[in-house]
Amino acid sequence: WYQRRVRDADDGSVRNETISEEIVLLLLPAGKAMDLVHKRMLVSHISTSFQSLPRGTQMTLLVTDSAKLSKRKKAEFIAFEEVQIELQLDLNISTYLIKNNSELVDHIRMFSKAIGERPHRQQQTKELFIESSKEMLFVDKDGRGYLQVFCRQLQDIRGVNEAIASAITAQYPSPVLLHTFLSSSPNAPSILADIPVRRGVGSLANTRRVGPEVAKRIAQFYLSEDPLEQIL
Repeated sequence: WYQRRVRDADDGSVRNETISEEIVLLLLPAGKAMDLVHKRMLVSHISTSFQSLPRGTQMTLLVTDSAKLSKRKKAEFIAFEEVQIELQLDLNISTYLIKNNSELVDHIRMFSKAIGERPHRQQQTKELFIESSKEMLFVDKDGRGYLQVFCRQLQDIRGVNEAIASAITAQYPSPVLLHTFLSSSPNAPSILADIPVRRGVGSLANTRRVGPEVAKRIAQFYLSEDPLEQIL
């Protein structure tokens, strides 16, 4: 199979390019397949063909006229099934039994459709990953990203938005510091409630307070010793 794709060249022009797909279908008549199984040569026969292909090629074996397999002795068919398993485990080659030409056409059409749709599916997966990665927060070995993670943790508490979380972390830049402050005095929640929170920019900017209800929930979250306590 080949993919025809449009690519932007370095000089600003648009060029068509043909890309070879690393997918191969190997057709093998059932009679020949069983003869090779009987001679214990089927795996080596397919392996030789497989190893002659470029590295990374995905091969699929289609055994045609498979109705003939039912006429073989049970022991021969079991031997053939064992070879199928060996091909799958050792070479990652899947085997499909094809009864007639109609099934063969259907399989080739199925593979062609999957190959044709692959670039689109890959792009969708890439976009999904990029979108998901926007929600991921990481802390590197130097501690960068730690404050963002702390802000996100605070926002898990009902009533705490990004502006409130940023105002609190500006005063107490780690959970340990916030916990120490909250446990230092019974009046700590009231002090926390009075932290100013700036919202908006320019002429739309205004300032409010964290507020007693939100401060109470934050204190409850960080001071509670009951893991089953609900933060209301």
